[in-house]
Amino acid sequence: MEIQIKLTPDQEAFVREGVASGRFESAEAAMTAAVQRWEEYERRRAELIAELDVGDAGPWIDISTPEARNALFDRIKRNARAEYEAKHGTLA
Repeated sequence: MEIQIKLTPDQEAFVREGVASGRFESAEAAMTAAVQRWEEYERRRAELIAELDVGDAGPWIDISTPEARNALFDRIKRNARAEYEAKHGTLA
């Protein structure tokens, strides 16, 4: 299937520069590379969406109130202190 694409003048200049610099053998090669990048982007996007969907079922930490946020910060500090002390000894 042949598809014709109308590029803006800036896009056309960009493709021409890619060919002139030797980065691409032809305008068609440049467009093929662009579509391949787009495919990679869409594939990764779908993977991330799937990961987020899986995460919806996972445990969530409540940070909706100042008290909940402070409790989370306290837990993070306790865990960090415990990890540090396990590696380097007790903090003064």
